[in-house]
Amino acid sequence: MRVLTLNAGSRSHKAILYAVADPAPLDPPDALWERSVEAGHENFADLLDRFDGEPPDAIGHRVVHPGPAYAGRAGARIDDDVIAAIEAAVPLAPSHNPLALEGIAAAKERFGNGVPQFAAFDTALDDDAPAFATTCAVPLAWRERFGVRRYGFHGVSQRDVIDRVDAAFGGDAGRRTISLHLGNGASGSAFAGRRIVETTMGMTPLEGLVMGERAGSIDPGTLLVLLDRDGLSMDDVRHGLSKESGLLGLSGVSADTREIVAAIEGGDERANFALDYYAYRVRWHVGALAAVLGGVDLLAFTGPVGSHSSEVRRRVCTGLEHLGIVLDDAKNAANVQDADVSVTSASARIVVVPTLEEWAIARIAARELKAVRRF
Repeated sequence: MRVLTLNAGSRSHKAILYAVADPAPLDPPDALWERSVEAGHENFADLLDRFDGEPPDAIGHRVVHPGPAYAGRAGARIDDDVIAAIEAAVPLAPSHNPLALEGIAAAKERFGNGVPQFAAFDTALDDDAPAFATTCAVPLAWRERFGVRRYGFHGVSQRDVIDRVDAAFGGDAGRRTISLHLGNGASGSAFAGRRIVETTMGMTPLEGLVMGERAGSIDPGTLLVLLDRDGLSMDDVRHGLSKESGLLGLSGVSADTREIVAAIEGGDERANFALDYYAYRVRWHVGALAAVLGGVDLLAFTGPVGSHSSEVRRRVCTGLEHLGIVLDDAKNAANVQDADVSVTSASARIVVVPTLEEWAIARIAARELKAVRRF
């Protein structure tokens, strides 16, 4: 079957058409068609206007936040109920869900109702996740009335990574894996075998690691002070936390680690502090995830930054030796994908694994389409 994937990102929107076999292999075939547009300058309608050829058999979308009704599922066919759930969850992912809705509407306009559309949900904590990982220590009325809980995110990427780790380095039902998805958005997940038991993101994609433009975890009292005393509106705070914080706010240079590294090489001390702080916070969370797992057997770096920036990996791993995480500098500097970059004597493996998010979305959409056709 031919599956078109639409992936809305903070920097670019991507569309890739794949021929998906049954069963779908772990590695993707060459794309039949591929385009991207820069976010903020063009939209999904512009992107799909460039599509030529026969309509696809199915369309897959990455949906960051489906809300509580679909949080425990990897994917679903998009119907009125799913669209309503995505719309209701817009306040929980205001930078992401509107883009997914835009892509769904653009695909319907371009291909009509005859091409089924499917959502690949990006939540990471499934229904079988430990209650300690999903529960927030807030009043019971908030949990029951407003659905306050932890969902975790980058689920599409993290599950793809554990598949790739098993394929490249051997499956182990008892392995304790920490996977770091590092990009403009960033998160870490703890796997007991193949099950995510903890993650750094919570009810929204703002919690956890320092990110490109997002602050990560911050004392909620800080936000109350800003809203109460300093006259900032809710929109001001939301924009500041989502678009002006993180590496951008720390460095004053960019949210892009490549530009920050270039500034460091030019002697920019503020940029150097920003990257050191970023790595420190990743280590802080790795320690917490390792405590949940009772140790770590494998640390995976993925995402655009995690799988391509040897400097970020070096700074993150420096100081984790007490967990058995010891980086081989020469292997790391080679920047090879699907590679073990730890010293051979270390008790924990450090691996670099690319996440192929668009292909993962296509696999989910193909699986959901097969289930629909079965019934």
